[in-house]
Amino acid sequence: MYYLGEVFATQAATAEPGDSCIRFTSMLKLDNLHSDFKILVEVYTFQTQPKYLPHEKKYHISHNVKVSLKARSFLAFLFIKYIINTRTV
Repeated sequence: MYYLGEVFATQAATAEPGDSCIRFTSMLKLDNLHSDFKILVEVYTFQTQPKYLPHEKKYHISHNVKVSLKARSFLAFLFIKYIINTRTV
């Protein structure tokens, strides 16, 4: 806040989404105000990020893996070979 060229710092203020009011957590006392006083309030915003991001989100890993037809055929071949080997033992 500015008053007569002097800057008064405040603690972080909060505002709810969609609310047009800013709520200060501390009290600010100004002495010897003129009857026609004006105060300029400058508001700076910042948005915090979550402290923890899942590994998949952090490194943009997708679990929607598309397997080609050739790879599927090979996997099916290995699976059938495994079944045949386990039954012959």
